[in-house]
Amino acid sequence: MQTQRKRVVVTGMGHMSSIADNVDEFKEALLNKVCGIQPSEHYQPWFDGANASEVLREVVYEDLPAELAELLDKAALWAYKVGHEALKRANAASAELRAKTGLIIGISSAGTEAYMPILEENYEIFSLRKMVVSGSFASPSAIVSALLGLKGGFELVATACTASTNAIGMGFDQIQNGKNPAVLVIGTEPLYLPTFAGFYALHAMKRSPASPFSGEPGMSIGEGAGALMLEEYEHAVARGATIYAEIVSYATSGDAYHETAPDPRAEGAVQVMRSALNNAGLQPHDIQYINAHGTGTDANDRSETLAMKKVFPTIANIPVSSTKAYVGHNIGSAGIIELIACYLTLPEKKILPTLNFTVPRPTCDLNYVPNEFQSADVGVFMKNNYAFGGNNCCIISSTRSGIVPATSYESKRVGITGMGAVASAGHDIGEIFEVVWSGKSSGRKVRLTGEVEESHSFAGLVDHPSVRNEVKRHLLSIFSPEVVETLGDREIWVHAVDDLDPRKYLRRFDERKANPICTFALLALTQALKGANRKIRRDGHDLGLVLGMAKGPRTTVETYMRSMIPEPTKVRTSEFPGALMNAIATFCSITEGIKGYNTTLATGNNAAFGALGYLAGHGRGY
Repeated sequence: MQTQRKRVVVTGMGHMSSIADNVDEFKEALLNKVCGIQPSEHYQPWFDGANASEVLREVVYEDLPAELAELLDKAALWAYKVGHEALKRANAASAELRAKTGLIIGISSAGTEAYMPILEENYEIFSLRKMVVSGSFASPSAIVSALLGLKGGFELVATACTASTNAIGMGFDQIQNGKNPAVLVIGTEPLYLPTFAGFYALHAMKRSPASPFSGEPGMSIGEGAGALMLEEYEHAVARGATIYAEIVSYATSGDAYHETAPDPRAEGAVQVMRSALNNAGLQPHDIQYINAHGTGTDANDRSETLAMKKVFPTIANIPVSSTKAYVGHNIGSAGIIELIACYLTLPEKKILPTLNFTVPRPTCDLNYVPNEFQSADVGVFMKNNYAFGGNNCCIISSTRSGIVPATSYESKRVGITGMGAVASAGHDIGEIFEVVWSGKSSGRKVRLTGEVEESHSFAGLVDHPSVRNEVKRHLLSIFSPEVVETLGDREIWVHAVDDLDPRKYLRRFDERKANPICTFALLALTQALKGANRKIRRDGHDLGLVLGMAKGPRTTVETYMRSMIPEPTKVRTSEFPGALMNAIATFCSITEGIKGYNTTLATGNNAAFGALGYLAGHGRGY
């Protein structure tokens, strides 16, 4: 049965970056070609020639008590700020509307700030209360939804540099499936030492402001946040909302190629653009402008240019530009900030220039709108972003709603054809069922002192008087002194996966790149595929992967963090991509050749269930 897609429009926007504190300031800075990339006061002591696009001013958080703000990290605070602005601009103050508005946040570095005093050896400012409130990756969504009174459910998307672009796509899907008539989508990304050190170690950074597609290769890292209020068109019209733009379609794909490098053949980037065009019912000649990912690195600019040439026969006539020369690469918030930039300038019949443009590189020979705005009346445009792990995302949009007729899709029933699991009870579904049916317990008791304490994250790094005293003060605020004194001698019940030999179950397994959580995910995945009788290598483009998790690759994160002490410039580059939250999906995709829809949800303990529900909805056809 054919079902017409709902039209999804933008009714509110919020912004903050190195060059602006709100949407109006951002528009002015864009039109005045303000570049926010400059020598970094914070990172220059560690990294020679460090440039960044940083938020250096004092940020004001409207309607937020100061004592609460002290417990939140910048990831949550910035998300609150831009979300507050977007809702205000959308005239979405009513409790009734907010009760049915969902929240989706895209981010790469959540739950990081509370640990920075330890990594930067600034122990006196360590706050255990802040770590408890803001120290988990999943915390921003729960915090921001509560502060803004949004009751339509929330998700956290963790696909590194495509996180906010993917989040927009998920918001689009939620409105399509009728879950919510409105979704607030936020991208938020403060810049922290682990992120800066990782890109610096990969030699991806440029010592001067980035000049995408030209001159010396290299990226400039940035920070900031952006928000979009998405609404179903009829719902927006009924309440008299101002419509700024329309999301026409989107798509994602996976390269299944490498942890950091894009596929030099650009197959994943080609696939994602063609999928987005197909979903919109458009042809390549319908696209009048492309806002590129355009990081400035040689590998990205070369493969992205190749991909556009493969998709667009008349690419020489299509202007292409990168917004990253304005505000740097904002990682998790890059896509949404760049899309907002398009929404602010295209209605003025101006195409954003690629700033700092010098001599085009040999492989970069398109119209990159060098340095100056080009005048054009753009109806339909494309926004592309790409991420480590080969996660690709494409959005087709317009600042004039209704310019593209709504397409239809064939609604499908979604069934389960394969299952897989690994747990303390067994390393495959059969073993687990045997233990469950037998009624036996697969757990074991351990003392808090000993193996649990030794395996605790950052063990040995927190052995500092200021940190120990802060921990004790916090425990005493919860327990009596007598209980605190005996906490370390208590026993707990642990369900651990022991004595696992992955090669017994896996035909393709690279133990050099596999941490425990990646191994568990791959085990479950291969079991499910075997049960479904699927051989991915033959149809990888047609198979997607949605991964849900709570804590991510913690063992790799800890190893990477340890490598930063005492010299952040000497971090191990092999650990950096593996410490990202989308590293698990990357490992599974590369190992098994999965190249279809690809995203990672990190919403907390219910993330896997949320991933299953989202997959079922997306699989219906929209």
